[in-house]
Amino acid sequence: MKEKIKAILIQTRNLNKKHFDTLIGERPFGSQWGKEMSKEDFENMDWEQVPSTGKGMLPFCMYFKASPPSTATQNCEPSTTVAPEDIQRQVGAHGIELVSDKVKARACTEAWLIVGPAEDENGVAVEEQFMVWTAFPGELMPPMPKEWDGKLESLDLAQGYAVKGLSSEEIMSLFGMTKEDLIPSPDGVCCGKDYFGMYCPICGE
Repeated sequence: MKEKIKAILIQTRNLNKKHFDTLIGERPFGSQWGKEMSKEDFENMDWEQVPSTGKGMLPFCMYFKASPPSTATQNCEPSTTVAPEDIQRQVGAHGIELVSDKVKARACTEAWLIVGPAEDENGVAVEEQFMVWTAFPGELMPPMPKEWDGKLESLDLAQGYAVKGLSSEEIMSLFGMTKEDLIPSPDGVCCGKDYFGMYCPICGE
């Protein structure tokens, strides 16, 4: 299995170096490895391929499960366990993500590496090739809907999508905001700012 994972990592680096670099090191948000992960660290984990038949799994992907480093923590919970009013949105490395300051880090007992159809650095599909999509410590949760419009009200939170833990200050900083930005405008109208093409993450308008 080590050679298989090694080959997939090398192919990922060759096909899409920009994406490969996001896998190396520590994760910026959510569940943490607790260390700077190297290509060799991933290769040396006790990966076992799991059939892609579970809830939320994509049949065209390959799923690998392993024991995480002892330093790893899960700072992510399914959306079924977080109140909708406590969930915000951010634009992460792989699209729009859900975050909340109510989610706290805890110990984890598993790690996942997901492999899917490859794309180059321009987002163009590379036919009949695969690459690592993501790798993380903690429980496996369903991927965000591909055609989601980014609005919380149109998202079925009962599916148990991943909600990453961030403090209120961290959430605001993602949008270049401070506490002063939370002061309502005199006429009570939404701030009207465009946050990554989404509606205001604070007032929801």
